[in-house]
Amino acid sequence: MTASSAPAARPSRPGDAGSRNSLTSVALFGLSMITLTAEIVQLRVFSFSVNPVFVYMVISVALLGFGLSGALLTVTPRLRNVAPEAALGICLLGFGIGNLFANHLFAHYSHLIKPSQGITLISSTALLFASFTIPYFFSGLGVAMVLLSDSTSVGRNYFINLAGSAAGCFIVYPFLDLLGAEYTILLVSVVCVLAGTAVTWRHTSALRPVLVAATGALLLASAFGWAHPTYQPDSTDLYASIRAGAEKKLGQPIEPVRRFSRWDPVGRIELFEFPGPFGLFAGKAPAYFFAQDAGAGSVVLGLAEHPDLAEDLTEATIYGLASSLRPGGQTAIIGLGGGPDLIAAMTAGAGHVTGVEINAAVIESLNINRAFMGLPPAGDERMTLQHADGRAFLRRIEDRFDVIQMTGADTFAAGAVSGSLLSEDYLYTLEAIDDFLRALRSDGILQITRFGQAPLRVLTTVVTALEQIGVEHPERNIVVIHQGLLWSATLARKTPFTAKELAQLNRMVRESEATAPSLTLPMYDPALFAFNSRMLKLVAPDGHDDNAPAKGMRSFMEAVQTDSTDAWYAEQSLDFTPCTDDRPFFGQRERFTWAAFREVFTPSSTGAYGWSLIRYVGLLIQFALISFILIVGPLLALRGAGGSTLKRAAPISLAFFSVGVGFMLVEVGLMQKLTLYVGHPNYAVSAVLFSILLSSGVGSYVSGRMKVSAVTLLTVAVVAIIIGVGAFSLFGQDLLRSTLHLSVGRRIVIAIVAMSPLGFFMGFPFPTMLARVETTTSSLSPWAYGVNGFASVLASLAAIPLSIGIGFTGTFQVGALTYLLALGAFALADRQTS
Repeated sequence: MTASSAPAARPSRPGDAGSRNSLTSVALFGLSMITLTAEIVQLRVFSFSVNPVFVYMVISVALLGFGLSGALLTVTPRLRNVAPEAALGICLLGFGIGNLFANHLFAHYSHLIKPSQGITLISSTALLFASFTIPYFFSGLGVAMVLLSDSTSVGRNYFINLAGSAAGCFIVYPFLDLLGAEYTILLVSVVCVLAGTAVTWRHTSALRPVLVAATGALLLASAFGWAHPTYQPDSTDLYASIRAGAEKKLGQPIEPVRRFSRWDPVGRIELFEFPGPFGLFAGKAPAYFFAQDAGAGSVVLGLAEHPDLAEDLTEATIYGLASSLRPGGQTAIIGLGGGPDLIAAMTAGAGHVTGVEINAAVIESLNINRAFMGLPPAGDERMTLQHADGRAFLRRIEDRFDVIQMTGADTFAAGAVSGSLLSEDYLYTLEAIDDFLRALRSDGILQITRFGQAPLRVLTTVVTALEQIGVEHPERNIVVIHQGLLWSATLARKTPFTAKELAQLNRMVRESEATAPSLTLPMYDPALFAFNSRMLKLVAPDGHDDNAPAKGMRSFMEAVQTDSTDAWYAEQSLDFTPCTDDRPFFGQRERFTWAAFREVFTPSSTGAYGWSLIRYVGLLIQFALISFILIVGPLLALRGAGGSTLKRAAPISLAFFSVGVGFMLVEVGLMQKLTLYVGHPNYAVSAVLFSILLSSGVGSYVSGRMKVSAVTLLTVAVVAIIIGVGAFSLFGQDLLRSTLHLSVGRRIVIAIVAMSPLGFFMGFPFPTMLARVETTTSSLSPWAYGVNGFASVLASLAAIPLSIGIGFTGTFQVGALTYLLALGAFALADRQTS
């Protein structure tokens, strides 16, 4: 088959239904909107049902499906003869049915997905994830067939595609809040099937009985509640561990009572009441287990009728350390969980407590349980709960606090980009600690409580932050107190701790030996998060307890005093250097070495927390192998297209691959730069996606109407993108910082406007190149579409390890530079057609 005989080569027919039919435009917009809606809901589902290390798979399988659609069109060119309207109807049906099928399959078998087993191309885990490529394959196929139906309307149709995707970024959240993930997925599928039936109806009479039967069956099943998937919580997360431990000890299966449940854009919040002693604190006070996405656990303690236990919680556990040193003070709690920090602060006599929580569902659950917990009622001037990101809140307000406290706050429940242990966490960077210290009064206390190895990195970060604000002897300003097997609280001041404060901390540590052992919480025992043991002083200006662990902390403090911290960092097997906002990967402490690389494809015995950078890179390699096969394989079907066609394949593939990588990396960079500014990671994701997709769509539309050569258009776009990325890198943060005091709504508008010029020019390259290839070498245009999809898969995965290595700013700039590579490759391909 030659390029001139390709059945889909229809470059310029003004009346072509694929570009002029309004129903086609509406169907394309709807399919694009529903695709983005489903993808965002899928992120929430994956965060709840599988370990966070796998959440990034949502984006990867979606983009893989898009790439597969291009590969299919390349090897079966006759499919392009199908009318675009009919193709969209079939693809809407395919997306709706495939989406429901994949979600039901996932709901039944998600418990088989375990980080310790890793992922290989032939594993059951990989096959389960692969089922999600089915709906996205149909989505990509529908979009591709419309884009390739008329080369003169690529820009217009790509605009409709991106505008629909932009709408899907925001429309999802009201439905998620109102219906939950299960029924939102069902609604998406039902709407797709109904729309697909309506669009397909006019193009076929033979299939109408089948369409009626299938649609009727789906509606009947939905009406009786049979059709929606029922997701299982992550079988490797905290809730599953606690439940398994309780069943083992009781010797029988149990079914905890769910006291509260809500899907939220940030995470699914649930409160569980365990039976018998597992539901009691200190053997007598009722307690609920708090879970965010089946993990990120905390407890809701029913202490209203047990004020004595509230006193013990405050005096004998690390929850009450800082608040006890500042009775009557102004306290800010960052990240509320089940609220034990609130109880301790109020019991310690805080003058006012401000609880700051990024998840609205958490605040709702706490408000419902205020009386149960013994907290002041809503409206009481002693306590205020704020729905906001902690750092954005502290940057905005003018008040200064006596205590700022965080206990176990993290972003393991789906970060903005990767949603894994590699995800960004802006609460533990140098800039974050600086924000916290600036929000304190001169003698205020910052308390950060973490578990496992994390407290050592907290310590290195706090010390460095103190040094950066001019503290000459940070060892005088820091106390670290440990409790249980995992927890350590780091207390820091801008001025040295006083002798009176150290004496009070020593008293609390000493007296905890008598009281703490009675503060049992059996539901926490299986996860080793118990507090029922005496406190130990690890680091303090007046010395540490003789039997205290954490030699690493004390050796670091010795290095601080001898000005040899660089040597200390180099000696460690893990990376404990402070994180920054540009490289905010607090949970990633693994050093990337070639010796460690041999573990890429081997099972892990260390569970979720050992499945990080090395295994992530291993998965990237596997996706790269899949992409290479699917890029090269379709070329075999084009062997009869002629030598000149195949000769152009190399520069065309490089051009479309580079644009796919560049678009994704620039998008990731913008998300990172706006997360702190907007004050909510999901708002940042939605704002960036909406702005980039919509403004890129406008750019696509404009580029399709400009009467200049494709290379000229691409040159203008690439120069503008590079200038835009450079300007954003140099001046963007200053602009955003100067408007941080404005409301969230206004900041979102500013963010959208600020990104729009860059997004506008990012909309030029892909449709311009695709229209040109469709006109000159139509047999390669679906293949180029697929190459762009595969490139996006790899870039979405590579963005995180790349950012760990060179930072988000570096990744942002690499994305811009890849557009230069695309320009050079496309110019070469275009010359070959002249």
